[in-house]
Order: sequence, then structure tokens, then C-alpha cells
Amino acid sequence: MKHLREFIATTIREFINESADKSITLYHKVGGRQIFDMEERVKMVIKYGLKPYDAIGGDYSERGNIIWFSSDYVQYGEKSEFVLSIEYNEENANKYDMRFDGQYCSVFKEIPFNELTVVKIPIILMNDNRVLSNDFLIQIINNGKSSKELSKLINERKYKIFIDLFEKYVQPNISDINYTLTLKKSIDSTFIIKVK
Repeated sequence: MKHLREFIATTIREFINESADKSITLYHKVGGRQIFDMEERVKMVIKYGLKPYDAIGGDYSERGNIIWFSSDYVQYGEKSEFVLSIEYNEENANKYDMRFDGQYCSVFKEIPFNELTVVKIPIILMNDNRVLSNDFLIQIINNGKSSKELSKLINERKYKIFIDLFEKYVQPNISDINYTLTLKKSIDSTFIIKVK
């Protein structure tokens, strides 16, 4: 029995070490457990990154002492509105105390936002706490939604827009190089959110 336990422990250690030698993309969906207001959630994650402990004073953090990631984007993040990723490799595994089991990864140290890759991020906040994320906006704009149509929608329905996030995460992926500029001129300034 002792030999079996040692064999299993050795096999797991070898798997973890082999996984750390390769780069595997891991995904984290930013949920609303601690901060339900999407505007504040986006601002907090951009400002503080992902933190592996309970929220104190209203900051966004994970519940408990770990941050959960998954290697399966389709199951874990595809239907989410706010998804970040990080590469699981030897450097990050050591830096953030990452433990990957082949599908899920637990992270024990906070990760600054600039160390994460944005997969999806909320850009337009609708009145019922639903969002239009960068991937959706890129799709509809590339399918013909003009900046005038989008600004009219925002103004009439009183949606809010992270214009700086639009410029960073949508504008580079659309063909109209003046799209953001036109939006800035057309949208009522009270609906424009600044991250910082």
C-alpha cells in the first residue's frame, strides 16, 4: 500500500512538472459573487487584478484562498461576459503558485491585470446589468453596424460605454479606423465611463 501511494504521488508530481514545461492557456471567468455591479467589477479587476482571498471593503476578489482557472474555454468561459487568460508555464507556475491538474488550475497568489490576457471584456452596459462584450461588438460592427447606429442605440436607451476599453479591445479588430472617434463625438458624455 505504501508503494502504491508513493507511485501515485510521484506520477502526479511528474505530470505537474511536465505540464509546467509546456505552455497551456488557462481561462478565468470573472463572476459577480462579490460585486454584482458590472461597472465596478470591471474597474476593480483592471485596477487590482485577480486576488485569491475574500473581498474586504467591497473590492473584487475570489471567494476563499484561490483563483480558479480551467483549460477548457468552451465549457468554462465561452458563455461568460468577462474572461481572462494566462499561460500555464514554469515561470508563471512559480510566480503565482499555480497548481494544475490537467483541467483545472488553482492559483494562490494575486495576478496583476497587466499579466492577464483579455479574452472577453464588457464594453457596453445595458440597463438590466447585461453587457455587450468586445467579441460581440467586433462581430456586429464587422457585419455592418455603423458608429451612428451604435451611438443612437446608446443614447436612446441610456446605455453606458467604456470608451477607453472600446478603443483598446474593439477598435483594432474593425476596419473603420475612425469608429471610436465618431462614437466619442456622438455619444452623450454622461454615458461614457472611464476606467481610471
